Amino acid sequence: MRGLAVLPSIDIRLSAFSPLPFETQEIVKRYQIESYCFYIDGRSRRKPHPPFPFGSTLKTANPGEEMKDIIDTIKQRHAGKDIILVGWHPHPRELPAIQAFAPSLFQEIAGWVDVVDVTRQICISNQEDLTKTWPPLGDVMLSVGFSENCLPQRFCHGAGSDAIHTIIVLVRLLTCDPDGPPIELRRRRQLKQWQQKQ
Repeated sequence: MRGLAVLPSIDIRLSAFSPLPFETQEIVKRYQIESYCFYIDGRSRRKPHPPFPFGSTLKTANPGEEMKDIIDTIKQRHAGKDIILVGWHPHPRELPAIQAFAPSLFQEIAGWVDVVDVTRQICISNQEDLTKTWPPLGDVMLSVGFSENCLPQRFCHGAGSDAIHTIIVLVRLLTCDPDGPPIELRRRRQLKQWQQKQ
């Protein structure tokens, strides 16, 4: 499964963010975020794919080709705009994989943003383990004001939903009032005893 979300080039500082807590669909509509979830044909899963109500779903044996066509269309619609790649703490193997899937996109990228780095700079945490490691996406979603209805189910992530939620977390962090109280990272569920010892 692959996911892609696109935030159009807009000045997000000019629009107030939604009151908290907010729903994913509300932010998708406000900022005109488009998103795609690619289900890879022939790949088996232990659990069914989670629903993806935020954008388009495509079942394909060749996600790279489908993604290339979509990216080319997006680039034409936003011609002359810088393309910034946004990810959630991308693993070193992910960037080469993305480059293999969408080489034409990589030729035009102006930069990339790790939303985990932005989260660490803007948010605070009294939980030592959250400051030492990268915080899970679900914990950050809860902390920045997502409704609990929007949080991903445990062990049931979808690449499309992760992509769109990563973009929304970034928008929320960039629109928070610098003079207001800081956002405090908190954990969705208590750590088990063996996790606390690590």
